[in-house]
Amino acid sequence: MTAQVQRLDPFEALDQIRDAYRKYVETFQRFKNPMIQDWVGDKLAKGTLIFKGPYIELNRRFQAGDSFQDLLSEGLLHIDTSRCFTSKPEDKSSPVVELYRHQSEAIRSIISGMNTIIATGTGSGKSFCFGIPIISECLRLKDKGVKGVKAIIVYPMNALANSQYDDFSVRLAGSGLKIALYTGDTKNSRKEALAGYLSLTGRKEPPYDSELISREEIKETPPDILLTNYVMLEYILTRFHDKEIFPEANLGVLKFLVLDEVHTYTGRQGADVAYLIRRLKQHTGTTGELLCIGTSATVQSTEGEDASVAISDFATKLFGEEFEQGSVITEAYDEPLHQGNGVLPDKVLVTDDMLSSLDDSEEKNRTLVEALLGSKIPDNATLRTMGELLGSQRTVQFIEKILFKNSMSLADLVDAYRVDVRSACTDEECWRELRAAFLAGMNAEIDVRGQNQKRIIPKIHSFFSQGREIKSCITPDAPHLNDAGEVTCPECAKKNKNRIIKTFPLVFCRACGQEYYGVEIAEDGTLRPRDIDDIDVEGKPAYIFLGRHDPEKTPPPDQWLTKTGKVQGKYQEYADLEQADYCPECNKLYMNGRTEPCLCPSKMKVTVLPYPFLFCPSGGCGVYYDRRPREFNKLFSFGTVGRSTATDVIVSHTLNALPERKRKILVFSDNRQDTALQAAHMNNIQKRLHFRRALYNVLETKGTMELQEIGDEIFKVFKREGVMPKFSRFGGGSNLMMGSSRVEENAFKDYLLFNTVIELGSSQRRNQPNLEDVGLLRISYRNIDKLACAADSWKEAQEFLDLNQIQREDFLNGFLNIMRLRMAIAYEHFLDPRSFKTKIVSKLDEESLFHNELRIGQPQGYSDEADNTTRDAQVHRLTWKTGQLISWTTRVLQVDRDRAAEIVRLVAANLANNGWLERVRVRNVGELLMINTSSILLSVPDGTSHKVCKKCGLVHYFREINLCTGSKCQDLAERSFEGNYFRFEYMRGFKDIVPLSAAEHSGQIDGETRKDLEVRFRDPADSLNVIVCTPTMELGIDIGELSAVYMRNVPPSPSNYAQRAGRAGRRSQSSIVNTFCGVGSRRGPHDQYFYRYPTKVISGEISPPRFLLDNKALVIAHIHSLILETISTRVPQKNGEILDIEQDGIPLKPDFKEDLQSAVKGSRTEIIKTIRDALKTEIERYDWFDEAFIEKTVDRFVQDFDSTFGFFRNEYQDLQRMRHYINALADRERLPYETDARRRAIENKMSDMRDGKKDYFTYRYLASRGFSPNYGFPTNTTLLSLDHRNKLDVEEVSLQRDRAIAVSEYAPGNSIYYHGGRYQVSEARLKLRNGRPITKNLLICPKCKTYYMGDEITTTGGACTCGASLQDQQSIKNAISMPDQFAIRRHGITSDEEERRRRGYKVSEHYHRGSDVSLWDILDGKDKILALCYEHNGRILRVNTGTRKTEADHQENGFTLCTACNRWIFGEENVKRHLDPNNRSYHCWRNAKEEDLVKDLALYTESGHDVITFDCEPPKEIQPEDYEAFYNTLAQAIIQGLQISMNIDAGEVSTFLLPKDGGKFGILLYENAEGGAGILHAMQQTGVMHEVVNRAREILHEFDPKDNQCERACYGCLCNYYNQAVHEILDRNLVLPFLARMEQAEMTQVEPSTERYGELLELCKSSFEKNVLEAMRRQKLRLPTDAQKTIYNGDESVAQADFYYDNDRLIVFVDGPDHDKDYVNESDKAKRERLDGLGYRVFVVRYDENLDERLESLAKYLGM
Repeated sequence: MTAQVQRLDPFEALDQIRDAYRKYVETFQRFKNPMIQDWVGDKLAKGTLIFKGPYIELNRRFQAGDSFQDLLSEGLLHIDTSRCFTSKPEDKSSPVVELYRHQSEAIRSIISGMNTIIATGTGSGKSFCFGIPIISECLRLKDKGVKGVKAIIVYPMNALANSQYDDFSVRLAGSGLKIALYTGDTKNSRKEALAGYLSLTGRKEPPYDSELISREEIKETPPDILLTNYVMLEYILTRFHDKEIFPEANLGVLKFLVLDEVHTYTGRQGADVAYLIRRLKQHTGTTGELLCIGTSATVQSTEGEDASVAISDFATKLFGEEFEQGSVITEAYDEPLHQGNGVLPDKVLVTDDMLSSLDDSEEKNRTLVEALLGSKIPDNATLRTMGELLGSQRTVQFIEKILFKNSMSLADLVDAYRVDVRSACTDEECWRELRAAFLAGMNAEIDVRGQNQKRIIPKIHSFFSQGREIKSCITPDAPHLNDAGEVTCPECAKKNKNRIIKTFPLVFCRACGQEYYGVEIAEDGTLRPRDIDDIDVEGKPAYIFLGRHDPEKTPPPDQWLTKTGKVQGKYQEYADLEQADYCPECNKLYMNGRTEPCLCPSKMKVTVLPYPFLFCPSGGCGVYYDRRPREFNKLFSFGTVGRSTATDVIVSHTLNALPERKRKILVFSDNRQDTALQAAHMNNIQKRLHFRRALYNVLETKGTMELQEIGDEIFKVFKREGVMPKFSRFGGGSNLMMGSSRVEENAFKDYLLFNTVIELGSSQRRNQPNLEDVGLLRISYRNIDKLACAADSWKEAQEFLDLNQIQREDFLNGFLNIMRLRMAIAYEHFLDPRSFKTKIVSKLDEESLFHNELRIGQPQGYSDEADNTTRDAQVHRLTWKTGQLISWTTRVLQVDRDRAAEIVRLVAANLANNGWLERVRVRNVGELLMINTSSILLSVPDGTSHKVCKKCGLVHYFREINLCTGSKCQDLAERSFEGNYFRFEYMRGFKDIVPLSAAEHSGQIDGETRKDLEVRFRDPADSLNVIVCTPTMELGIDIGELSAVYMRNVPPSPSNYAQRAGRAGRRSQSSIVNTFCGVGSRRGPHDQYFYRYPTKVISGEISPPRFLLDNKALVIAHIHSLILETISTRVPQKNGEILDIEQDGIPLKPDFKEDLQSAVKGSRTEIIKTIRDALKTEIERYDWFDEAFIEKTVDRFVQDFDSTFGFFRNEYQDLQRMRHYINALADRERLPYETDARRRAIENKMSDMRDGKKDYFTYRYLASRGFSPNYGFPTNTTLLSLDHRNKLDVEEVSLQRDRAIAVSEYAPGNSIYYHGGRYQVSEARLKLRNGRPITKNLLICPKCKTYYMGDEITTTGGACTCGASLQDQQSIKNAISMPDQFAIRRHGITSDEEERRRRGYKVSEHYHRGSDVSLWDILDGKDKILALCYEHNGRILRVNTGTRKTEADHQENGFTLCTACNRWIFGEENVKRHLDPNNRSYHCWRNAKEEDLVKDLALYTESGHDVITFDCEPPKEIQPEDYEAFYNTLAQAIIQGLQISMNIDAGEVSTFLLPKDGGKFGILLYENAEGGAGILHAMQQTGVMHEVVNRAREILHEFDPKDNQCERACYGCLCNYYNQAVHEILDRNLVLPFLARMEQAEMTQVEPSTERYGELLELCKSSFEKNVLEAMRRQKLRLPTDAQKTIYNGDESVAQADFYYDNDRLIVFVDGPDHDKDYVNESDKAKRERLDGLGYRVFVVRYDENLDERLESLAKYLGM
C-alpha cells in the first residue's frame, strides 16, 4: 500500500502491519543449534506466537430517546435551549440534535432534581446529558436577571476540558450566556489571551461572544458556566484574588456541580476531591441544595455487589449527597432488525479480484453487493440503496447479530459462520464472503435518525506480543525447549514426576546464534534464572555455555592484550573463563573446588561467562564488545524484539495504511519516562531510515560515488523529495523567522557526510543493521587494482604475487575493510570530536540530529609503536599475532604468523606510500595509520543475494576469495536478503512512505506545550502525526478523524483500554486499535493475561472505584485550605514576597507573618464554625476528628505554614552555595562550557523560586509539600533536578517521584529519560549538619525483619516483639532519608536503546505493626483457615543498601558520597580518581579530602500505607521444605487476582513475607499509595475476597484446558519482573486447593474483647493499677495479654509482672509510693536487671510521673 491511500480497509491494513512485524521479528532470528532453529520455525508457522486477532467490534447504535420537541412541549427545557444544540453547532438554523435514550433519561432525571450518574461507554454523548439541562436552567435564570456561576464542570484532565470547552463555547454563541475555561493555561489579561488564542485553540476567528478567555474577565463578570479541573477549583476557593468568582452576594446561586469521568477518582485523589466538594458546598452556601452530576464509564457487577448500587454508593460518598440507585443512567442499544433468514447465493460468488479492486465508487461496490446477494441490483443504485439491500443479506445479518453484544476474534467468527451459514465451504471461502460483507457494509449507507451513516462500522483490535523467551533445563539431553515460561522442565517431569529440574532463559549471540543460559549464581553455587539485561539480582549475574571453552580455537581479541601479549587486568575474567561442573539434580554449580561436589552422576561440564557479555567463546565466533552496548545489542531472546523498535515498526506501517487526511496516531504508554524514550526513539529511527533511504537513492541514481560528494547529494535528495528536516536553529515555525543560512546549510551537508562516514564502520547495533549489513552498500577503494598489479611494490612478498590479479584485489580490499570497520578513517571530525560539536552540532537544530553520540569519542588507527594506554585514541596493533590483519594475511596467503607480520607491514607501507592510507599524528599517542577518505568509493551492489560470513553475518564482495575478514571467522555462504525488513525499508521510495513526526505528551511537559501539541495534532495539514502520551490524553482529545490508536502496553484496566481505544472512530468511521503485549517485563502477567483473554480488556467495563476519607494528614490539608478561604489576608503568589530571601535562614517576612497570625486569631471562631459546617459528616464519623483536633490544627496553622517552606529554604541555600563555589572558580580560571551552563541554570532557577514560577508558584508549592491538598499527587516526594538545554538557554528542570519509588528509581547512578536525553543521577541535595549528612541508626530484627529506627532501638530493651534477641545485631549506622538528587546529561536518546537503562540495587522492605488494626477470621465452615489483619496507615520502610554486586562497581556495602561536591562515587578506583589532584578528568572540583567522603550510606524511606497481613497454617499435605514456596506462591496469586479483579496496575499493590517460627511465614500486602486507595480496605468484604481469589485461580490456569496448563509457574500466570527472586520456588499446584477453600469461605470480624478488659481489671491489686489500665483503654493502647503474671526462669520464679504483653515479651511494672523505699528499690533493680538478661523488655510507670505522657512512651514500645 502506498502513501496515497484514500480509503481504509482495516483488514488489509492489518495484514500489511502484521507482515511488516513478522518480517521485522524474523530478521533477527538466527540460531546456531539446528534443533533450536527447527523448533523456532515450527512455532512461527503456528501463528499466534507474535500476534493475535484481529478481534472485531461493531459500532452499536444507541437507542433513540425523546425528541427535543417532546422535552420543550412538556416545559422541561427553556425554549432557547434548542438553538444551542443544533446538529451543526455553528449553524443555529440546522436541525436540532437527535437525543439518545440515555441522554433524554438523564435530562429528565436532572431536571427533576435528582443527583444523577451517567454510566455509559465512550462516545455516548455524556456531555449532552448534563449540558442540555444546565444550559436550559442558565437560560431560565438569565431571564430572571440572576448573575453569577450557576454550573461548575470539573474535568480530571485539561485535554478533556479543552475539547469540551471548544464545543460548548460555539453552541452558546449568541445565547447571552457566558462560559469560561479556567485552567493553569488561562491567561491573566484578555490581551495576553488573544495573543495566544490561535495557537491554543486552532481557531483563526476571534472569540465568540459567549467566551470569557482571561482570568480578569472571569473575576470581573463570573460566567454562567465554569469549566475547570479540581486543582484550579482548589485555587479558586483559596486564592485571595479568585474569591471574587464566588462573592458572598452570590451565595446559593450555584445550581450544578458536574464531575466528568468520576470513575477516575480513586484513592487519595478521590478522597481529596470528596473533601473539596464539601468545602465548595459550604463556600457557596449550597450544602444539601446543590444538584450533583457525575459521568462514568460502564461499571461491572461483581459477586454481592450490583453495579448500580456500587456506583450510587460511591457517588454518595464522593459528593456527600444522596444518590438513589434509580438515578444511575446506563446506555441501551438498538438491535439490528432483520426480516427472515436473509438472502444468500448457493455458493460463494465473491472473488479475490472483487476485494482487491474495491474502491469508493458505486460501480465497484455494486459488483460486490451483487455477489453477496446472488442477483443483479439496479444500475442506478446508490450507496444508500445498497445499504438497505444489504439488510436482507444473510452474511450481513449474521455479522450484525453475532457482534451486537460482544467482540469476537476473526477465527471464531469464521468458525461460527461456517457452522451456522456455510457448512459446505472452506474457511478461506467463508472469510472471503465475510470480508466482502464487511467492506460492502463499510461503504454502503443507511438512515440513522435522519443522517446517512455507514451500515457497518468495525473497530479492529489486534494484539502484538513481544514474543516469548525460550527456556530450557541444563541436562545431558537438553535442550528441552518451552516458551510458556515454565520454571521447571515439563519434559524431565514427563520422564519422572518426582524429578524437578529447573529451567533457565536462553539468550543467543547476535553474531553467531550460539545459545547461552541466563543465570544468577548464589554464594553456594545454586543457579537461579535471570532475564537478559537484568542485574537486579542477589547473586552473581552470569551466562552458562555448555562444554569447555577452547582458547586456542577462540582466543581473546588482540585489543584486550598488553604489549607482551598478556590479557589486560580489566579483561582477565572475560578472557580466562571459569570452567565448572553443573549438577541438574541439585541445581548447583561446582567451580574450581570451591565447594565439595555432590555425589550425583549426571554432572555436566560448562563454562561460566561473567556479566556483562563481552566475549563469545563459541567456536568460530569470538565476537567481543566494550562495556557500552547494552546486553540487548549483543544477545537476543527468541521472538523477544525490542519494545521500542517494535512500536516504531507497527506505528509507521499503520500510518502508511491510513487514508491521506486521517494519518494521525495516538500512542499510549503508562510511564512518563517510557513516553520520553519512545517519542525520541521513534523520531531518531525515522531520521536514520530517511538518511539511509536518501543515501541508497543517491547511489542507485548516480552510480559509484566518492565519499566526499555524498553530503551534498543527500541534501539534494531531501530537497527534491520534499522531506528536508528542519535543521536551522532559527528557520521555520513562524513567517517572521529568517530561514536557514548558508552556514547552516553547509553544516547540515557536513552532518550528512559525517553520518555517511559512520555508516562505513561496523553497525555494532545488531538490532538496527545499516545499508552494508543488508546488501545495499558496497565500499571499494579508488584504483586499488593498480596497486594490486604493481609487481615492483611486492618484491618482498612473493606469496602475494603468487595470487592472481583478482585475488590480490580481494586481499587488499579485505585489508582496508578491516581498518574501515574499525573506524580507522582519517576524517576530520573523527580526529577532532570537539570540532564536530563546534562546527556542526552547534549550528543545527537539535531535532534534526540522529547520530549516536557514543560513536564519536576517540580517533582510531593502526600502529605497532603508538601508545595504546591513553584515552586520546583507540590504537589497534598492526601485527598482533591474533589480530585481524595477521589472521587475514595468514589465511589468504597461507603463511605463518611471523611471516604474516612482515607482509602486513609491507602492505601498510605500500598503502600509505601510495595514498590509500594516511599517517596521522595524534597528541599523546603517536603516529597512526588511517584510511584516506578520498580513496573511498560507494556504490549499490547488484542482486539480492550476496556472500556473507556464516558466523558474523558480515557481507563481502570478494570475487574469488571466499573467506571472512574476521579473525575468528571462516568461509562465506550465499545469503538472500530479499525478506530482510530493513532492506525493505531502505529501498522504499519517499513517495511510498508517510514521514513520521512524534512528540512526547506527559506530565513532564508543561501545560502550554501540551496544549500546542494537541492543536497541531488536530490539524490534518500539520506534520505532527504521532503523539506518544501517558494517560493525560486518555480522557481528552477528540479528533473526529482519528482512525488509529496504539498502546505500548496493555492498560491497567478495561476502562483505560476502552477510553484509549475510544479515541479512534469517534465520527462513525472504521478504526484500528493495536496493542503491544510485553513478556517477562514489569507488566508481564498483566499483559499476557489479556493476550490470552483479549475480549476481557476490549469489554471496557470497570470495577467500582474506591477511596478512604479516614486520613488525618489529608483532613489537616483541607482544614488549612478552609482557613485560607476564611481569612481576608492575601497570600502572595510569589515566594519572594512571603520570605525574606536576604536574611539568614530565609524567615517569613515579619509584617506578613504578623498579618497572618492576626487574621487567623481574629477569625478563629468563624474558622472553626466553617470547618464544622463543611466537614460535619466526617466529624461525626471519626473518633479522632474532635474539637481538640480542630482547634490544634487551627492554632498550628501559621507554624505549619512557616515550616512548609523548610524545603524551599534548603534548596535555595544549596543553590546559593553552588553559585558561590562556581563564581569563586570563575575568579581563578576560565569556566568550561558545562560549568558555565550550570551557573546559568542555577541563576534561572533561583529567579523562578523567588518569582513563584513553575513549581514554585506559592499555592502549587504548598500543595506539593502537603500543606494544602495535592489531589493524589504524592507529597512524600524526592525531587530530581537536571539541566535541560532549551532553544534559548539552560534551565534547571525538576522532576519528582514518590519517595518509595525514588529510593531505587532516583538512586545514585540510575538513568533518567527526559525530553530527548538520557541523564544519570550523579549528585545528592541533602541536609547537612556540620558538613556531614544527617544519619540515623537502623536496626532490623534478624528473625521477623521488623525494623527499629533511631530512639526506637533503645526502647527495645535488646529484644524484638517477636522474642528474638537484638543484643548482638549490627545496626546500619549511616542511614539517611532519601535525599533530593541532581542528574547530569549523558547523551541524547537514539533508536539504539530499546528499553530504559536501570541499575540494580539491594532494596528491602520491612513492617512495624501498630495496634489500631481490624482482625478477621476466614472460616471454611467451622474451620479457621486464615486470619486477616488490616491496618490503615501501617508503617513500611524501604531501604536501599547499595548497588548489586557487579564487577563494574567494586562496591558492595552502601553508597559513597563526597560531601565537598555532593557527588556519588562508585568503586574504589573512582574514589582514588576523585581525590587525585593530578587527575583533571575526575578530580573533585572542590578539592575533597579523604575525610570529606562518607561511605557505607544506606538510603531509606518510611511511610504510612494501607496494610493487610495474612496468617495461616500451611495445608497438611504441604511438606516443610515447601513452606516457603507455598507462602510465596499464595502471596503472588493474591496479588495477580487483585490486579485483574480491581483493574489495578502491577505497581499499585506490593507484597513481602514476614518470617515466623518453624519455617512458616505471614504474608503482607500493602498499597503503594500513601494513605490508601481503598483497594485493601475492600478486601475486608467476603464478596471482594471471593472475586480476587476467583481471578487468581483463573490466572493460575485452573480452568484452562490441560494442554494449556504449565507445570508449576510461568510468565502467563505467576512469574513477573517484580518476583524474579522467587521464580524457582513458585508452584501453582501448592496453592490451588487452598484458594478453592478460600473462595468458599466466609469472613467474620474478630471484635475487640470487652470481657478481657474486665478480667484484667479484676486482677489489678491497687487502684493505681486500675487507673493505668483505664488510661490504656482510653488512649486506645493495645491491652496487655495478662496481669499479675509470674515470670519464671525454668522452675524459678523471677518476678511478678503487673501487666504483661506476651508477643512483645514486654513487662509493665506499676510502681506506687512503696517502691521509693530503699529495700524495695534495691529488690526492684535486681529483678529488673535479671529480666533484661533473660531477653524481656521492662517498662515502668511511676505514681509521680505524668501518666498520659508515660503511656505515650509505652505506645512507642508497642510499636504504635
